[in-house]
Amino acid sequence: MLDVENQNIFSSNILQKTFNLLQKCWENKQSILVHCESGISRSVTIIIAFLMKKNNWSYLNSFNFLKEKHSIANPNNSFIKQLELFEKIGFITDPINLKNQKYLEILLLLMDIYLN
Repeated sequence: MLDVENQNIFSSNILQKTFNLLQKCWENKQSILVHCESGISRSVTIIIAFLMKKNNWSYLNSFNFLKEKHSIANPNNSFIKQLELFEKIGFITDPINLKNQKYLEILLLLMDIYLN
């Protein structure tokens, strides 16, 4: 996952794969290190998305919770918009659901047009 404005966090099943791993570690009471180059945007985005889905929290609640623990947390603007969209669509990460996937693709296209 790249820390660039046009990175789609829903592509390549990124969220579902990381959620599965994080959930497995959570259930087994295991620790896991989620990291990126600086620990500011990409890894933070993954953790925020996990908190949102696991706890049914809003983007803002999840961000504020993480920011208290990790003060340098600062997802890029595109990741923030995608996390807000993730909240609006009910934390859907399953790409097999074609109806939801098509809806998501349309929303991401509109978001891409808006950002560019």
